[in-house]
Amino acid sequence: MSSSGSDLSAVRPLDRRLSAAIGVVVLLAATAVAYVPAMRGGFIWDDDYYVTENLPLRSAEGLARIWTDPTSEPQYYPLVHTTFWVEYQLWGQRALGYHVVNVVLHGLSTLLLWRLLVMLGLPTWVSWVATAVFALHPVHVESVAWITERKNVLSELFYLSAAWAYLKFARIDEPDIGTGGSRRAGTSGTRGSWRWYALATVLFICALLSKTVTASLPAALLLVIWWKRGRINWRHVATLVPLLIVGAAMGIFTAHLEKYQVGTELIKDELALSWMDRILVAGRAVWFYAGKLVWPRPLMFIYERWNVDASVWWQWVFPVAAGVIIVALVLLYRRIGRGPVTAALFFGGTLFPALGFADVYPFRFSFVADHFQYLASIGLIVLGTVAAARVLHGLRATKVIAAAAVLGALGWLTWQQGYIYNNSETLWRDTLAKNPGCWMAHNNLGRELMRSRKADLGQRAADHAEAIEQFQQTLRLKSDDVVAKLNIGTVMRYQGKTDEAIEYFQQLVDHGLDDSRVHASLAILLLNRGDLAGAKRSADNAMASQPYDPGTIHTYGRVLLTDGQADRAAPYLSEAVRENPDNAVYHYHLGVAMVQLRRLDEAIEHLSEAARLDDRDHWAVYQLGLTLIGARRVEEGVAALQRAAELDPQSAVIRYALADVQFRLGRREEAVAMAQEAISLAEAQGEAELAEEIRGLIEKAGTVAP
Repeated sequence: MSSSGSDLSAVRPLDRRLSAAIGVVVLLAATAVAYVPAMRGGFIWDDDYYVTENLPLRSAEGLARIWTDPTSEPQYYPLVHTTFWVEYQLWGQRALGYHVVNVVLHGLSTLLLWRLLVMLGLPTWVSWVATAVFALHPVHVESVAWITERKNVLSELFYLSAAWAYLKFARIDEPDIGTGGSRRAGTSGTRGSWRWYALATVLFICALLSKTVTASLPAALLLVIWWKRGRINWRHVATLVPLLIVGAAMGIFTAHLEKYQVGTELIKDELALSWMDRILVAGRAVWFYAGKLVWPRPLMFIYERWNVDASVWWQWVFPVAAGVIIVALVLLYRRIGRGPVTAALFFGGTLFPALGFADVYPFRFSFVADHFQYLASIGLIVLGTVAAARVLHGLRATKVIAAAAVLGALGWLTWQQGYIYNNSETLWRDTLAKNPGCWMAHNNLGRELMRSRKADLGQRAADHAEAIEQFQQTLRLKSDDVVAKLNIGTVMRYQGKTDEAIEYFQQLVDHGLDDSRVHASLAILLLNRGDLAGAKRSADNAMASQPYDPGTIHTYGRVLLTDGQADRAAPYLSEAVRENPDNAVYHYHLGVAMVQLRRLDEAIEHLSEAARLDDRDHWAVYQLGLTLIGARRVEEGVAALQRAAELDPQSAVIRYALADVQFRLGRREEAVAMAQEAISLAEAQGEAELAEEIRGLIEKAGTVAP
């Protein structure tokens, strides 16, 4: 008997480990398959700020700035941007790698959630189904498929890891012996190894440095302890107060950046809500998020922005109903258990930062977004799974079939939702199909079409025409949107309609639109047309409208530079560079000013920086090459000109300059070959005078062109 019992005790743990291993494999495989369409996607909205055009990702100095300069990134989440920095070194601007990392982080969080639920005493099968629902729920596609939302998937991994470490410290998985046990009452759950507490603290700080919504963790841990123990003693509070303080400080700092860096202060009139309005928004948002978990159809990138009106009686139904539910769960917890009220409070409390009591920039166009509930959804998902398991108690086959059906449906919806994130145009068209009144989507779709670089000129023209239609639709929905007005003029410029673009911007000014961006755009257009006097007037107007904006300052300096006043232009261009040191165009024009002032060392410094910041700008590299040659750094200059020729293989001017230098260096054969290439390009582009000038160079050098 003893031998048989020993065999069973050896087999059962093995069976459990095998079952757990199978569960892990199935969970990760299902998640990976469901997100295949999302992983095939590219970069979309805001991914340029976070990855493709994020200059600090390109250098070691940039990595230092990510941590030391809160203004270097759209938001101060340095751990997020550090992961982007590492990935940029590994795979540059190839979107696949970033998508795969997001899916991996989501999968790891899912496994950790499963481990946490088992630790908290939920049955393994129920815990697995709950985590599978979390992994496959389509409401989370926005957080996983959108590279910018690395904030969500990374912060949740640290959040759950910190929770796991603290609960190990609190010994939450040990039975509560109480007054009749061997441990003294009130001490259970607070004598774990302080190494676990230290680890929890570090992981919590990592979570905060990934996204500040995780500041709710200490409160959530107190809630979990109450759920498990039925009480919270002073030791629990004492160990979590330091984390509460750190979280609150980070929250205040993030709110400051949201106001003055992200820009809610600039749109405060659009976000102006009374406290009654905010209560209405919060009440409706809670039910909205709960509803999307139960019935995730339709899901969209930008939802309709509600019209909040405290005088409309039915809008009060949402917050009143939410309050009644919470009060009822609190009053009934002795009868139905502490689980339901714990799940509901976790859901609402974790959502709190996104419920409208504090201004966040997305409220400009919608009060809700799928990614806002990525972390909070755990509460209702676990509650719903436990409730379903109890309803189906004893019906083993029915439970398995029901779970398979639900998970299969969720996985299929996630697969379908992933296609929406294929590219920006697909995303905005899907948004408009579901929410045609979204002015932001019209404007952003127009911008994508405006940037069309299709080889088919007819299709490109059609894209530009549709872009203007989208901008006009934006203005029909939001008549005061200055960006849409700017974009219409920009499309005209892209279409080569310089005169029409100038007339359009001038009409905006004549109708009283005093915006520095409009004045600056008009100044550059006039400058390109050769109307220096008009460009000066517009640049003056831009400075009068917004004298501290780097773009305005740069435009003013550029006009002075074109007017031959490099000495007056240099201070303005220097100021623009100081205000925005990562702007390649600003460095370029300051470098040109330094060339004209014969301050060649400074010119080389700024032109080199311009070429580094935008390594595709052939013109900056070309100007750098000429300046290096002027500074008698000939070989470096030749190398720069050769690089410029590689970047723009259709430029006759660059080849002309390179041929001239080669002749001067006595490299006659190379010079003739380069000059003949330049002549062919010039003739093909209708530049007859340039072609003759290059022939003159060859003849002057003693070689006759064929």
